[in-house]
Amino acid sequence: RSTWDTYAERSTHRSGAIRCKQYVAWGTAWRLMNRSWFVFGASVRIRITVAAVVVVGGSLLLGSLGLVARLHRGALRSVRTDAQVRAAEVAALALRGPLPRPLPAVVGDFPTLIQVVAVDGAVSTASAPLLGRAALVGASQRNGDRGRGLELTLASGRTQWWVQAVPATVGGRAETVIVATSLAQGRRTVNQLKALLAIAVPALVLASGLAAWAMVGRALRPVDQLRSEVNALALSGTAARGRRATEPRTNDEIGRLATTLNLLLEQVDASAAVQRRFVADASHELRGPIANIRVALEVARAYPTQVDWLAVSDEVLTQDGRMGRLVDDLLLLARGDDDLARRHDEVLDLGVIVEQVVGQTAQLGSHQVSVRTTRCDSTAVMDDRNQVISIIANLVENAVRFAASAVTVSLVVAGGWAELTVTDDGPGIPEADRERIFDRFVRVDEHRNRNGGGAGLGLAIVARLVAERGGVVTVGDAHPGAVFTVRLPVRRSTR
Repeated sequence: RSTWDTYAERSTHRSGAIRCKQYVAWGTAWRLMNRSWFVFGASVRIRITVAAVVVVGGSLLLGSLGLVARLHRGALRSVRTDAQVRAAEVAALALRGPLPRPLPAVVGDFPTLIQVVAVDGAVSTASAPLLGRAALVGASQRNGDRGRGLELTLASGRTQWWVQAVPATVGGRAETVIVATSLAQGRRTVNQLKALLAIAVPALVLASGLAAWAMVGRALRPVDQLRSEVNALALSGTAARGRRATEPRTNDEIGRLATTLNLLLEQVDASAAVQRRFVADASHELRGPIANIRVALEVARAYPTQVDWLAVSDEVLTQDGRMGRLVDDLLLLARGDDDLARRHDEVLDLGVIVEQVVGQTAQLGSHQVSVRTTRCDSTAVMDDRNQVISIIANLVENAVRFAASAVTVSLVVAGGWAELTVTDDGPGIPEADRERIFDRFVRVDEHRNRNGGGAGLGLAIVARLVAERGGVVTVGDAHPGAVFTVRLPVRRSTR
């Protein structure tokens, strides 16, 4: 490896390290600025106003610098072009005869002085202010000269001039025409522009900041009003039921936000009402068996020698079992979507499960009601066994509870759907009540004995479990009696 390769490699590493340090420094400064201003204590209005001021100010500053630089470059371009023109005029004047000494004054936009320099460096003629002076540009700088700025001391004082050497043929000889153009007027124009921009740019930045502050404040005023109203609703507690935030009359993002917020408040009120009703109904249902147990125990305690303790224990166990079933049903409904995560799917035969549930119900049910299946197709599906049994058992037990003499169950599988039908010959369900019977704690016959009836949760459990599976449950008229139909999509095993 040569010495040059080693030097180049070290230079590359050194420049890369310097750039890396610069990037780290800029990143640290940016993070500190964000944390100190844009994160801590700065409102949206302040941040947007500052951003508007920075963007407008930066744009105006860059535009002003670009305008000044463009004007400066344009002036220099005009001066160079003017120097070429003046050199051509001197050459044309030499064709008509010897050049005068001094040269006549130049008429143009900029004050101009001219020197004509021979090959040996002697000044053959010049404008009056430059007579007797040496060449403004040395011999080594005349070839390909693009000009330079020089300060010249004349009778009018010391001023800045742009000097450029232009080769020309004067009187048949190759000579150099040095053209000096005053930069005073150009500088005066640039200074006037700078003074104007120094006033206009801050004024425009201030105006943009004030406009941004006013516009953002006006745009955020409805948001602050919404926040105040919602905060008042939150602090008022139960007194805020039914109250809503004021919606602005504009059809913009703020108006849509207010509409969505009111919709959310309605849903919160509805959810709170459902929760209150659920707690009240659950308390009411649990009060019955608790009261029965208390009455039985108080009577037994008051007459310990006359009471049938076996009958008392049977009553207590019956009421305890009723409370246990009620608590299980309440937990099943209260868990909601959490049960989806607890599902343990396995391969099931729906036909076999229906036969098992119908058989168990027939054995444990009343001898006055017969429970049988008319058709039971066999199909293998992937599902949770306990939840499927809960659907079928609640429907069959509900039918047995109201049937006069018979309950029939059928399972038909066709077209990717399983249709379970449970029919009883009881009093039926009025058409006006066929939707609300799937709500919690709803009983169509409010006067029937609660000890013989359920708590009004079985059909609510069926409706929720069926809905989770993408199915539907309906109730119709069996003439006489009611018929419940459950349609479930068949989810086949992938194994």
